[in-house]
Amino acid sequence: MANMMANEMFLDSSSIRHSTVSKAKEVGYTPRSVRSSKALVKISISTLTSPPEIVMDAGTIFDTSSKYTFATKENYTLYPSVNDATLYEVEDVVVYDGNYVEFHYTVNMSDPDQRFVIPSDNVDMSTIRVFVQPDKDSTDIDEYFINDDLNRLKPDSLVFFNHETAQGFFEITFGDGILGKKLLNGNYITMTYIVAKGKEDANYNDNFIPIVSIDGYGSYEVDTIEPSFGGAEKESLEDIKFLAPKMFQSQRRAVTIEDYETFLLHDYPWIDTINSWGGENNNPPIYGKVFFAIKPKHTEFLSNKLKETIKENLIKKYNVVTIVPEIINPDYIYINIESLVFYVPSKTILSESKMIGMINDTIYEYFSDTTEKFKMDYRFSPMATRIDETDKSFVSSLGNIMIHKRVYPLTNISQTFDLKFNNPLTPFSIETSYFNIEDGVNVGVLFESVVKDNGKGKMILVHVATGIVLDNDVGNVNYDTGDVSITIFPYNLPADTLDVRVYALPRYKNIESGYNQIIVPDDSAVNYDINRKQGVVVKMSTDEIKKG
Repeated sequence: MANMMANEMFLDSSSIRHSTVSKAKEVGYTPRSVRSSKALVKISISTLTSPPEIVMDAGTIFDTSSKYTFATKENYTLYPSVNDATLYEVEDVVVYDGNYVEFHYTVNMSDPDQRFVIPSDNVDMSTIRVFVQPDKDSTDIDEYFINDDLNRLKPDSLVFFNHETAQGFFEITFGDGILGKKLLNGNYITMTYIVAKGKEDANYNDNFIPIVSIDGYGSYEVDTIEPSFGGAEKESLEDIKFLAPKMFQSQRRAVTIEDYETFLLHDYPWIDTINSWGGENNNPPIYGKVFFAIKPKHTEFLSNKLKETIKENLIKKYNVVTIVPEIINPDYIYINIESLVFYVPSKTILSESKMIGMINDTIYEYFSDTTEKFKMDYRFSPMATRIDETDKSFVSSLGNIMIHKRVYPLTNISQTFDLKFNNPLTPFSIETSYFNIEDGVNVGVLFESVVKDNGKGKMILVHVATGIVLDNDVGNVNYDTGDVSITIFPYNLPADTLDVRVYALPRYKNIESGYNQIIVPDDSAVNYDINRKQGVVVKMSTDEIKKG
């Protein structure tokens, strides 16, 4: 018991949430609350009444095709469209998963135990707004903002502070007249916020349905600009222990690259993996910048709007030096695997199909455990060992890999794609999946084409059916660095496809990732008609066949 109590006295050894939160508070760290999933929508109302504006109130509710409803946390104003005076619009409306709540307190200086606790453990503190009136009936209202820098506070600064209580709720406090404005007896406090419902489960809603009127208008359109994203549980004990010391060391100022990563991980709980590097280490070097590659959870890429928002927040909240942050998406290297596994039939009662399923699971688990983050490489030998250890009847295995990149071309336009495989490639091994191009002589006549390398550093365009070279220079390849450039002009892509895949045989079976690269397994099904490879191919053989 004494040892357990001693453990709770230190941040790194504490295991009870209240103890961990309390120790983090000592270094000025407030754990992150839950995060409500949020989406961007556009609202449009058609009317012939010609009002100067239409106001959509905070708390306007929208239904979805899932079980979650979304709400606004602030007012929005719709104005007449420039091109149509009967159409009123507002873009970039943020809607949040959960309920919009308004809660009030009256300051009572005669009560020394009065506390301003938010009565919900699912409040999203990033949505809170705090207003103070001299008294309940006053029309004078000041908005107070959450403090993020003690060094800037003055006696009249309109700020509030927040912390997590022992019961798991959030409590807000106000200034003492030195660090922030002090409240007076009878002041009337209004807090508005979103109480999240689905959190992470509410992500990826993209259909928002009107269920309440807006300023008396019951009919209007809701267009989704960005699906809901960013919902998350409150900060875990492990994350508190990891981030609190780092935030304290940085003093909330971005001086080193590690500082930036700490701030991003704290502010955006949906980040799955992140890597950063200085512009001087970029290829090519870009001085005066720091780069961040971010992969979100459960999806591959960030939207351009979200990347800009993150960049603006970094500069506004933390940046004290003349360094420009740049947010970029991950660059994926996909691996196609062929595995031949030898086994002893007398040592198992499993069918070959069952064993193949087990090996597939082993392969995908290996990637999940070892490569699907930044700064992680693929190693063939550990993968083979895992396969061999999948079942006691397995004796050994042989394997081959290919790697590929994916490009998403527009149709009927010439585009150049510069691909970095980041690994040496084998000559005569590079080829794309098929796409259709138009006959340059006969308009409307299409034929399948494929881009290959000629073994001498050039990419060529080939007619699939005849093997005739249609263009002997549609790009270049550096076999030593793995840099490939191709220019294609697809008329269209095969049905039900959005990408063209560029396959290559690496010179070695170990694959290394670059700064913004993540190595992932291909989970595609084979499609011979369009030259799409099977992601994972597993074949079984008996040990006797191997010996023979």
